[in-house]
Amino acid sequence: MPPPGRRRYRTWEQQFLGEWVARYRPDARVLTHVRLGPIRPASQGVQFSALEMQALGLWRRWADALVILPDRLELVEAKILQSPTQNAQLELYAHLLPDTPELVEFRGRRVEKVALVALEDPAATFMARSTGIQVVVWRPPWIGEWMDAKRARDRRGPRFEVPGGAAP
Repeated sequence: MPPPGRRRYRTWEQQFLGEWVARYRPDARVLTHVRLGPIRPASQGVQFSALEMQALGLWRRWADALVILPDRLELVEAKILQSPTQNAQLELYAHLLPDTPELVEFRGRRVEKVALVALEDPAATFMARSTGIQVVVWRPPWIGEWMDAKRARDRRGPRFEVPGGAAP
């Protein structure tokens, strides 16, 4: 519980993705926050231990979800408010997926890029579909609550404190 006067942080997009997966992919194997791409050490010619290699992998990009279905993989990037950057992320993730050592068992399986959104941006949807990205619009029952919270956050000025409590 946050201290009095502080708002509680809510992971809206994780909730959004989790509810969608539970509702529309209930029988699928789903991996979330999937690190993608090869594990490449920054220094060439240096030998790394297995533990060091694992740590280096933490700097890789990650997709929101990888839905593993019998005939295909769905690479999912979830955003409540659709953004054109979502398209670029999915393109990059699809490029990195075949080089991901932890996912070698799925190499060769067809990959569908899925932009999961609650509030659609028609321009971003047009661009997504023109590059083969499937746009899925799903509005969870709590989307109005998210909009109220976002509107309140957007109206509020930046919050900061000056050390010592002096006025800026």
